[in-house]
Amino acid sequence: MPLLRRYDVAMLRYRNIARISPRELPTDASLARAHALGFDAIALAGGHPVDVGRAAAGGLGVLLDLPAGEIEPWLEAGVVGFLCEAAHERPPASWKRLTAEVRGRYPGTLFLAFTYGATPAAVAALAQCGFDAAASSSCWWDLRAAWIDEDAARVEALGEVIALAEPPSGPRPATERERRRALMLAAHYAPFWMMTLGFEAGLEAEGTALNARRLELAELFAGPPARLVSAPGAEVAVLARGSRAAPRFVLALNPNPDEASTLPVEVVLPGIGGNGGTLVPLDEAEPAHGPIAAGGTFEVGPAEARAFRVVPAKPIRRADARGPTGGPAHTGSRNQAQSRSPDRKRPRRAGGSPRACRAPDGSRHVPLRPSRSIGAARILGQRLQRVVPPLAMGAEISQLNQIRRANPALHSHRGIEFLNAFDDAVLYYAKSTPDGRNTLLVAVNLDPRRAIETEVEVPLWRFGLPDDSAIGAEDLMRAQSLIFHGKRQRVRLDPSDLPFAIWRLDNPGRHRYGQAP
Repeated sequence: MPLLRRYDVAMLRYRNIARISPRELPTDASLARAHALGFDAIALAGGHPVDVGRAAAGGLGVLLDLPAGEIEPWLEAGVVGFLCEAAHERPPASWKRLTAEVRGRYPGTLFLAFTYGATPAAVAALAQCGFDAAASSSCWWDLRAAWIDEDAARVEALGEVIALAEPPSGPRPATERERRRALMLAAHYAPFWMMTLGFEAGLEAEGTALNARRLELAELFAGPPARLVSAPGAEVAVLARGSRAAPRFVLALNPNPDEASTLPVEVVLPGIGGNGGTLVPLDEAEPAHGPIAAGGTFEVGPAEARAFRVVPAKPIRRADARGPTGGPAHTGSRNQAQSRSPDRKRPRRAGGSPRACRAPDGSRHVPLRPSRSIGAARILGQRLQRVVPPLAMGAEISQLNQIRRANPALHSHRGIEFLNAFDDAVLYYAKSTPDGRNTLLVAVNLDPRRAIETEVEVPLWRFGLPDDSAIGAEDLMRAQSLIFHGKRQRVRLDPSDLPFAIWRLDNPGRHRYGQAP
């Protein structure tokens, strides 16, 4: 079994949450229904600590509305986290103290913030208070307005994003189609989603299938929330998950309850557009809707939502391009046109030293060997050796720039630590912020001619963890969630595919990189 394995995010972080109405107490029937629908956690407004044991017996984690009184009995009973309603109405300093104190005794406790009705400044004040996630306002979105992206940016400053299937108060969608569309939006919009039990009445099969999809395709649903790629007020709203250059899947939602709409595929291929690609329905129960290639169209029914995996067109590689006589094709470069015949080999100099060259002024000099420079420039330098189309390079450059913007560890030349890789042709290092909250591991294959499969050491000791511990991570280039079990991990870096890897490490409980007790 490979040492580097993807892990099930939902089982570790309770990302699919069933909410019991605040007007109800948990019953065996409601707990059984949440489990049957495939939820990972149940959110309770109150009750008794014994309810935690009942839920855990059914395989559910328990989240609790933060009680006004003592929370110790709930933590002792096994509550995995707290829902913090109207978090903006409490001083930020008190949240910092509470989250630090609780995690000091119960590492890994989740704190989820709800800030409905708060001003942008009040939300921003909670950014460093220790929340793991915060609820978006997507359940109020009319599928036309542009504020959905602004709201997501504010919520992301607090933690990961939670999408709700319906507003906490107010009437539910009037028709079954509208409820089905709301389920699709909430389940696909963000890494966390929450649904009040009872909302799924008549749609039990859809709810179960959505949770199964999120579990099976966890790498698709990890990371930032969806962004709006259609124009505000468009006939069909199109959201995309993943980077702009390489979206993982798209969600098309028709706000019109009476009329269907037809869209060309190019409209829903953000970042790829006319360069080709295919939309593959995520719902395998759509026998009438197979893969749709660029140039085709598809229909979104009245008040319908459809989700598609984006499969970009394979780039045409030019590394083996040949001229009419079988030699290298002439590209217009004088140096290439005068290159020596393949059967003539230049003799090596003794000792492998580089050949001296004559400069324009007649002097002789020895060219320096390329240095093992680090960072995006070195990564992209290796990428150029593969002779790939400019469009493929552009996608990687865009993705690297997004990674740089999203990770404070890359905003400075400081915080670098070189680590052990068991192959001299692999450059391997960590980059971290001074407080250890943002830590990346980078491995680069320095040999453009061969794939390297080797072991590297994950610096568990820098977190104060033993060598046989496990730590979560995210592969930022492939948008996959991983877990590293133990210090030594086997990785493969292939110049014909991707000659480098970038992982962002999770912070286990109170542990921070470089802050080991």
